[in-house]
Amino acid sequence: MIKHRRIMVALGSILLGIAILFTLFALFRSDTPGEAYIGDFSTFSFNENWTVENWTVENKSQIQTVDLPTVLPAQPNDVITLENTLPDYVDNGMRLCMRTAQADVRIFIDGELRGQYTRDDIPHVNRYLPSAYVMVDLEKADAGKMIRMALTINHKAKLNTVEIGYGNNVWFEILRENITVVLAACIMILCGVLAVAIHFILRKRIRHTKSVLFLGLTMFVTGMWIISESNMRQLIFRSPSYSAVFSYLYIELIGGFVLLYFDEVRQHRNHKICAVLQTILFGQAALNTLLAFLRIVEFYNTLLLSHIWVLCALVFFFAAVISDLRSGAIKTYSSTSFGMLLFALSCTLEIIGFYFSSFHILGVYLCIGLVSLLVATLVQVVSDEVGLIESRRQDQEKMTLMTIETIASAIDAKDLYTGGHSTRVAHYAELLASAVADTYGLRDEDIRRIHYIGLLHDIGKIGIPDNILNKVEKLTDDEFELMKRHTIIGDELLSGIDAVKGLSEGVRYHHERYDGTGYPDGLAGEAIPLNARILCLADCYDAMTSSRIYRSYLSDDVVRAEIERCAGTQFDPTLAKAFCNLLDSGKITSDTVEGLETNAEGEVYKASRLVHLTSPRKKVSAGYVIQNPVFVHMIAYIVRLSEIKHRPVRVFLFTLEDTGTLPSSCAEPLKQAIRNAVSPHALSVEIAALQRLLVLFDDEAEQGDAIMRNIQDQIHGAFSVSVAEID
Repeated sequence: MIKHRRIMVALGSILLGIAILFTLFALFRSDTPGEAYIGDFSTFSFNENWTVENWTVENKSQIQTVDLPTVLPAQPNDVITLENTLPDYVDNGMRLCMRTAQADVRIFIDGELRGQYTRDDIPHVNRYLPSAYVMVDLEKADAGKMIRMALTINHKAKLNTVEIGYGNNVWFEILRENITVVLAACIMILCGVLAVAIHFILRKRIRHTKSVLFLGLTMFVTGMWIISESNMRQLIFRSPSYSAVFSYLYIELIGGFVLLYFDEVRQHRNHKICAVLQTILFGQAALNTLLAFLRIVEFYNTLLLSHIWVLCALVFFFAAVISDLRSGAIKTYSSTSFGMLLFALSCTLEIIGFYFSSFHILGVYLCIGLVSLLVATLVQVVSDEVGLIESRRQDQEKMTLMTIETIASAIDAKDLYTGGHSTRVAHYAELLASAVADTYGLRDEDIRRIHYIGLLHDIGKIGIPDNILNKVEKLTDDEFELMKRHTIIGDELLSGIDAVKGLSEGVRYHHERYDGTGYPDGLAGEAIPLNARILCLADCYDAMTSSRIYRSYLSDDVVRAEIERCAGTQFDPTLAKAFCNLLDSGKITSDTVEGLETNAEGEVYKASRLVHLTSPRKKVSAGYVIQNPVFVHMIAYIVRLSEIKHRPVRVFLFTLEDTGTLPSSCAEPLKQAIRNAVSPHALSVEIAALQRLLVLFDDEAEQGDAIMRNIQDQIHGAFSVSVAEID
């Protein structure tokens, strides 16, 4: 199935590549004969040998011959006159087109005014007339006549090309030259709208969507500015002269929204500086709008100031990024920072092009920068969300592990001699699973699951009576039948939990034998789930290397020989061989010392020594038999919890020395002396007729020696008592 899918994916990819190749041929190859004719959209360039007369405000005239396009030295209010002779190919239905550059223009043919575009004709326009294409209809009779164009300069004398074509063919070339920029602007607007929508849709689900909101607003404003400044605005707007208002307003808003975005991405570091710059940029935009509508100051006059503040913002941006780079804070937006650097560079180039390049196409650099910033932001957002999901997964996994370990610890608490058994089985199972991972195709998550199953493999013992679970003698047939039910009980308890794949089956089948003689279902060989076969080995290894209620631990040589002997009968032979290899290499060693549970440093837990000392098979010093070993074991469990959490704990065993004449009433004074010396947080219990345990926690454990001296001072001379610390 997987192989077939790979073949289909490869074939589909090849066909997709072929389709793209044909698409590119169709777009760019033009020498194929027989294609359908689309008509002639060609135009004639009328740009050579123009006589230019420049009348300056001082009434000084300069005459020269130029080819278009060109830029002439001129001052505001200078009048420039261009003269030429219309070519012989001029015919009926033709149209002459030229683009102004913030200049009033009047076009005369043979002394007759044939077209104009001036401030006088548009009442709401003050000094700075928006650039536009001026069209003049031609007739065949105009061929060879003198054409004169009078331009009143408002800003700079930029003389653009002149084109002649039939009808609106002149627009075809304009469309072809500007369609890319307009499409880019439309994409900016669309992306901006989508980004804003994404923010409002996902703001309650994903962190830091405000950065997406501010980037979306920036892209929307930039797209609108590019369209308002586009050479095609006459085709887009019914009243393109109003672009003088909103184009400048849009460009002033860009800086403010970018600062909001930058402040959000940097998680409000240096927020005060950002806030000041934002206030200045938005405040100036509002003030400029008011001044423009009152016809006090035009937008164009305040544009330089806006650019200065934008440059200040760029300086702050570079300084902030360098600071974050040095401090390491840039790690929080490492992907975005690259896009921001490109965007800042593009803004700088945009401003430089505006002031120092007469033929700069507005918005090109800004679009490139915004696309870079968008890609970087998307990468950052995806990276952040993946990191957040991974962090949540790790937190959830940690919580799951803590819950499972707590349950496993509670399970072990029921069995007098299996303290830490579930944890050790999980550890051995994980090591074995890692060793055979390549053989069985196990992934890291599979190995983690086996670890979890190992922690819970004996959960069914919760349903087994303590008198069977902790019986010293051999179990009867009926008792053993009940003991075997712990696998089924565990399966039923965990069957509804699907967070750990294979959990219930691992618990149910970990006592199955490879030869089919195990329980509960008598499965054999490969029919036994792999995780259960692994757990079977790990469980038996820990059972053999730990001291149990019915026997002491076995030596390493005996354990290894037993695993080899049972390979193919009790154990999967492949797993048994791998386990023996781990034993031989030292990668698996018993986590017990003399059969007793140890901590991470290899030190035997005090709780383990206490359980061992109070075993029903043993008699404590002076021959006193433990009266309630289950009760003592629960005390040991409490001690173990403190040890696991690395909290100070000390355990003392008091024994009244029986000389044959000691009355049993001496136990009460000992009990009272201990109570007088310790706080209610200490644990003091009688475990035999003449023996008492004392457990000190936390601060009292640190003061244990002083407390012991206090107790001995209280009973000094009254009776004899020996004190042994379990350590």
